[in-house]
Amino acid sequence: MSDRDDTAASDSDGPGVSDSTDSGGYGGEPDDDAGAERDRDQRAAGVDTEEPTVDTNPAEHGKWVSLATALLGAYLVVSPWLFALEFGDTMGFNSVVVGVTLALLGGYNYARRAGERLGSVAAAGFVGLLGLWLLVSPWLFELDPDAAVAWNYVATGLLAGVLALYSGYEARDTDVETPTE
Repeated sequence: MSDRDDTAASDSDGPGVSDSTDSGGYGGEPDDDAGAERDRDQRAAGVDTEEPTVDTNPAEHGKWVSLATALLGAYLVVSPWLFALEFGDTMGFNSVVVGVTLALLGGYNYARRAGERLGSVAAAGFVGLLGLWLLVSPWLFELDPDAAVAWNYVATGLLAGVLALYSGYEARDTDVETPTE
């Protein structure tokens, strides 16, 4: 059979109809029209082709932890004025920077959890590191260990660490029920 006969044999189905060996497109790429045609046929037959959506955090677990973390950050931002620290003071600046970061991370995880997603384990880990920083910062900045501001940082750091541990615990729960059809 000549090349001309092969062409004639493949065109026997009529113009515009290709056989199953036709790769479609350029360079041997697979033809995506077959999948679209199958979907169209299934929709015409009344078959649901949509993938079922799954709520990954149906009970919005850990939402309150994220809110508590954000509120702890807001407290830390205003704490220099509660303890009569200057913003230019190293501890005052530390409070504002760490407080804003905690508030942003708590708000981020709150938004994720309110949006039916799991919280971020990375954000929880970063909150834990900030909690450790708050624990050691009074001694790094040579505050009087008996001062109320030093104990404020220790208590805030411990609370941030506990919140981070629980937030990470809630975020790791990836057992998701798949919907039945």
